Amino acid sequence: MSSSDDTVRRIADQLENEFGECVLGRPALIQWLNQLLNRLTQLQVPSHAARDMIDSEYILWQAQALGMDPNEGA
Repeated sequence: MSSSDDTVRRIADQLENEFGECVLGRPALIQWLNQLLNRLTQLQVPSHAARDMIDSEYILWQAQALGMDPNEGA
């Protein structure tokens, strides 16, 4: 296992501990995180900002997976 894999798993653990288990399962979370981290890297997002973005994106992704519309009621 590479350090990159370790980092993704650590972030996944933190997200699930803070916000709850991924409703789509751990493999989907790992795949989603890899895609998001690649996108943040390409955009050269500073690490201090990336963490807040990851948290926000996770909450939004989970809400959408549950069929919730984040714009509903706005």
